[in-house]
Amino acid sequence: MKVNAVLSSGQTSDILRLYAYLMLSKHRQQRFFKENEKKIENAYKALIKELEECRVLAFESIFGNLRWNNIIEEACEIISLLKQLWPEGSDVRRALCVTSCSLSLRMYHDFLENRTKTASGQETNRQQVEGDCLSLQWMEDLCKLHCLSVVFMLHLPLSQRACTRFITSNWIEDIQTFLKMRKWCEYFILNNTNIFEFWNLNLIHLCDLSDELLLKNIAFYYENENVQGLHLNLGNAIMKDYEYLWNAVSKLVGKFDVGKPIPLRTTELNFLKKDPVPIKDTSKEKMPNLGFIPMSSKMVDQFVGDVLKDLPFLKRDDPIVTSLVKHKEFDELIHWHSHKPLSDDYDRTKCHFNEKSRDPYHLKSVQKYQVFQRFYGKSLESVSSKLIVTQDVKPKKNFTKPKTKKANETKAEIITRENKKRLFAKEEQKEENKWNVLSHSIEEEMKENLNSGIQNLEDFLKSCKSNLVKYQVEMVGLTACLKAWKEHCRSQGKGM
Repeated sequence: MKVNAVLSSGQTSDILRLYAYLMLSKHRQQRFFKENEKKIENAYKALIKELEECRVLAFESIFGNLRWNNIIEEACEIISLLKQLWPEGSDVRRALCVTSCSLSLRMYHDFLENRTKTASGQETNRQQVEGDCLSLQWMEDLCKLHCLSVVFMLHLPLSQRACTRFITSNWIEDIQTFLKMRKWCEYFILNNTNIFEFWNLNLIHLCDLSDELLLKNIAFYYENENVQGLHLNLGNAIMKDYEYLWNAVSKLVGKFDVGKPIPLRTTELNFLKKDPVPIKDTSKEKMPNLGFIPMSSKMVDQFVGDVLKDLPFLKRDDPIVTSLVKHKEFDELIHWHSHKPLSDDYDRTKCHFNEKSRDPYHLKSVQKYQVFQRFYGKSLESVSSKLIVTQDVKPKKNFTKPKTKKANETKAEIITRENKKRLFAKEEQKEENKWNVLSHSIEEEMKENLNSGIQNLEDFLKSCKSNLVKYQVEMVGLTACLKAWKEHCRSQGKGM
């Protein structure tokens, strides 16, 4: 296992580093892939071809005579309509909900239309066809329940959804075709997300697009508890978001009327099978609150900005936060759990690095490690390297002794000290004049190319010995970086 510091494409500086952990393959593995390269390529192509055939068979068993390319065109059309309907953008949950529901309703409508035609082209009774397959109105009710479940996901935290009761009843067989059709429609939508380019699509909840357990709970409520008189007040916020989604579905379908958002159920069909014990006993264990531990840091607040407002944070009195309070400081030389001294580990590490092994492989590894450490150390800060010379500790002055008078300097020593002072002042004036000559060109270069200007500034600092001139040069560099940062922030603000 090797650790390498690499630069991403287009980087001219190693201020931002990417660390890659690479495991080199052995010679026999490289030889195997080289000898069987053609066989592996043929097997890969055969596997892809087999998967495409299986995909077509699975597709035809659900959509019948509907063609693959036609559904892709329908999906692209619905995505384009959504971008016109919501020009301000949306999150991936809302976007996938309205597009998949509208596309699946369109496809189911065309599916029923094709079923009404016989092989000879003569049309049969539509009621007879809908007797074999559920009517479009029942599928509209199922899509309404799905839209409501997505709205609940937008308003309920994950910790509360995890405590939802477990419905053991399965979906009836008559809606399995439509459920599979909707899954295919979600695939078509997600597979063409490149159409959402230049549209504000928030992909934060891409890993949490649907909740089947929540959908079953909603269906169970409207089929059993609502008819028994248990009325649930959803609230204005949830109903407003639900109506917003269903109105969008109605506009995206376009070809036919899908009904109004209220009432949610216009049919009496039960989507769930009858089960003697439809609800499974759930654990009474309380779910812990989910969120970040609150911490205060001026640097983090200034760097992150308003992003922290969208993140969940735990309260100060939360048990998770209070359990982190340290009541006792432990010695870092003692293991936190076993309370054993760690001196053995330190000694073993020290011996490992100090042992003089003559193994060529070991010496090569040590050499690589030292090269990496040297490269990493240079990249931390742009300062000139300094040679550290160890010296004996000087004895401290004894301030209890009475002060003695300063020895009288000789005339030669006074002249030497004055000459050194004059030479130092002359050298400092020389460096200041040099900076006055170069400062204008370096400042102009930093305005045009900040990285190149900073590099020239650092080169000048390495050769400069006067602390006063160094201070002036560093202030110029900091001022240029601050101006560049302000301009970057303004451009980002305008772009958003």
